Amino acid sequence: NIAATLGYLATNGAPSSGFVTFVTENPWPATTVPAGTQVAAKASAVVSPLLGGGSQTPIFETQADVIVPANAGTVQVEVLQGETEVFTAIGMSDGTSGQSFSIPQLGVDTTTISVFVQTSVTSQNLGEVNYAEWNGVSWLVDAAPSATAYSVTTDENDVTWINFGDNLNGLVPALNMTIWACYRVIIGAAGNLASSQVSTIVTPISGVSIGFLGDGVTPNSTAMTGGADPESNDSIRANAPVAF
Repeated sequence: NIAATLGYLATNGAPSSGFVTFVTENPWPATTVPAGTQVAAKASAVVSPLLGGGSQTPIFETQADVIVPANAGTVQVEVLQGETEVFTAIGMSDGTSGQSFSIPQLGVDTTTISVFVQTSVTSQNLGEVNYAEWNGVSWLVDAAPSATAYSVTTDENDVTWINFGDNLNGLVPALNMTIWACYRVIIGAAGNLASSQVSTIVTPISGVSIGFLGDGVTPNSTAMTGGADPESNDSIRANAPVAF
């Protein structure tokens, strides 16, 4: 909060990434592996500050559709640590100024958040709704009164909040409209792994697996690097005044 008074937003961690090699059986036709396919590290779980003291087996997701060639063909694919959450309901507007809604999971990669606000109900019987995507801004004070804007903050308990305006700086969501969020949940530095640790596809794809190196037993996956935990207080103390 002190950093925010200086216009400084502390970082909330970053995901690790690397590459895995998919291979088809022989014989087997060329097979598409869709974006968002999850792969997992070996059974040992890791502990991360982003897990609230808990532990988890690192999960990674592919970032694009890929076709694995037929008959023992291989393709190397980039994977990013984290699990994507789609259209999670985080609350319902009460029509008042300055509403904030918390995302239920810890360890949210705040750079991946998208927020959607219900605009109307098209069928009470079927529960069909219309919705619109709102725009994330660093500071609501920069938003016009009619702007469909929100800001994101993360508190000292690593809870991520979606904050709306007051009709002076950012529009107030209409009364009784549901609010959803899409985002990725990460484990930060705990996702940094040595090579050959990512070894399995979480939901099996017929005829496709993660390949092995020449010895036939070592999974063909690179080291996973780049993961970072939320910015420490010491780092904030150094960086916030400099940024100001």
